[in-house]
Amino acid sequence: MATSLVHVREMGWSEGQEGYTTGCGQNDWQNKRWPCSPNQGYFGRGAKQLSYHFNYGPFSEVMFDGDATILLDNPALVADSWLNLASAIWFFLTPQAPKPAMLHVIDRTWTPSQREIDAGIGYGFGTTINIINGGIECGEQNKTKGQPVNRIRYWEGLAAHYQIPIEADEANTCWQQTPYGSLNLNGATDVLYTNWEASWKYHADRPGGVSFECNLVGYQTAYSALVPGDYEKCVTNFYGSHANWPEVRIVDQLPNTGGGDAGDGNTGGSNSGGDTSTPSGVIVWEAGVTQADVGDTVTHQGKCFTVKNKPGVWETPTQSNWFWEQVTCS
Repeated sequence: MATSLVHVREMGWSEGQEGYTTGCGQNDWQNKRWPCSPNQGYFGRGAKQLSYHFNYGPFSEVMFDGDATILLDNPALVADSWLNLASAIWFFLTPQAPKPAMLHVIDRTWTPSQREIDAGIGYGFGTTINIINGGIECGEQNKTKGQPVNRIRYWEGLAAHYQIPIEADEANTCWQQTPYGSLNLNGATDVLYTNWEASWKYHADRPGGVSFECNLVGYQTAYSALVPGDYEKCVTNFYGSHANWPEVRIVDQLPNTGGGDAGDGNTGGSNSGGDTSTPSGVIVWEAGVTQADVGDTVTHQGKCFTVKNKPGVWETPTQSNWFWEQVTCS
């Protein structure tokens, strides 16, 4: 028997309407990483009702090999394609600091930290409401509000129908919880950190005392520990989120100063391990510097890749994906 979703767009909204554009156009890291497209609305779409550009962007990155623009430019795809269910699964599985993943609350691979316990947050359906929409539906002031009351009513009805046990330590409500958006978990030692932020720790042995490092933190930043390459972007301040951060360039190999390695018998830094010359017409990839166009061939760590879709300077080739096709070096 075939089934289908009844509402793939938020009720009252239709394509062509601009809406849910809060924050669009501001000079902040969210707009630099996930810039809103003109004349687009980021209202709720799909089984989960994915909303706002800062959700469409990261979901697009996961679905399309790091390319946020596909769904920022074409948000209707979340309603009109397989992405309507995929968006719900993505939100269900993905922790967004300071919030854990809904899955981890349900399967109890998440353990509430002491700060969360002190804020009334623990196991149960109520915490999933807090993760989805806590700022609007949780807290004492929202105890009788229609949205959380309806969610809880549906959940309790389904649990009874399918004989799903509700454990004694599970709370279905979230009126007794502090919304996650008002909760500071940074510095807690019993929290899963999933975002990188610049480290401002002073290092006397480094230029200017700057760390040139990033640390994991308990709040959302421009750089996710779940996204390959984001640590490098954090160190180089790719989205301009670190005020007064020095200019940093990352290279795969330090420049040859001609001194050679002590005791290796080389005085000119030459490599005696075989021919490492670059094939003719192939570009040597340097992260943060190399700009390659469709059809170009680059080499990185002994492998060669042809550009399928124009990559950014931090899309370092390691295997075939949306941007790269691994080819034989010749």
